[in-house]
Amino acid sequence: MADRQKIRVCMMGSRPSVKGGMSSVVRQQLQHNWGTGIEIRYMATHMSGSAVKRCLLFAKSYLQLLLSLIFQNGKTDILYLHMSYKGSFSRKYLIYKLADAFGKKVILHLHGSEFRQYYEGSEPARKQRIRELFEGSERVIVLGEYWCEFIHSI
Repeated sequence: MADRQKIRVCMMGSRPSVKGGMSSVVRQQLQHNWGTGIEIRYMATHMSGSAVKRCLLFAKSYLQLLLSLIFQNGKTDILYLHMSYKGSFSRKYLIYKLADAFGKKVILHLHGSEFRQYYEGSEPARKQRIRELFEGSERVIVLGEYWCEFIHSI
C-alpha cells in the first residue's frame, strides 16, 4: 500500500511509563500490529513528576504537533486522544481546538475515572467546553455502558 493511502494517526496521552489504566491501554495499543494501512506515532502529553516538568512536556508536545500540522499537513489524518479529567481534559481540549483549526478528525478515548464528578462539579463554561469536545470528536470511545449513557446524557 502506498504511503499516501495509509491512515496516519497521532495518538496522544500519558507517557506509557506512567502507572495506571490509561497507560496500560496505550502500551497495548502501541504493541499491537495495526497492519500496513495504519501508521501510528505517539506523543506524550503527560508524565509523572513536578508541575514544571509536566507543563514543559505538554508545551513541547503541543508545539511539535503544531509544527507538524503546519509543515507536514498530510502526515496526520487523525488525532487519537486518551483523556481522563482535570488537567487531562484541559490538555486534550487545547489539542482538540488545534486539530479543529487544521480540519483534522479527532477520536477521543475517555478513561472514566472520576470524570462524572468532574463534569458535575464544573462551572457552566467548562461544561460547555466538555460538551464541545465530545460533540466535535469524530468518535468517542468509552469503557462500558455506564460511560456511554453518561456521555449521551450531557
